[in-house]
Amino acid sequence: MIVINHFMVEVAFYTTLAFCMSTQVVSKRYMQAKVYIDRGAALVLGALGTRLVLTSEEAPLT
Repeated sequence: MIVINHFMVEVAFYTTLAFCMSTQVVSKRYMQAKVYIDRGAALVLGALGTRLVLTSEEAPLT
């Protein structure tokens, strides 16, 4: 039951997203903000990668 519910939520979300992105107004606004969205995502991924490197322990050599 949970799988079907999750599937239906995914279908509804991505269908709505596709319809919204197909409008010229939303698509134009997204393209204007894309640079900032990409930079924000890069910062988040870079911070997560840095955290992973700094907090990981070395594996023992065998």
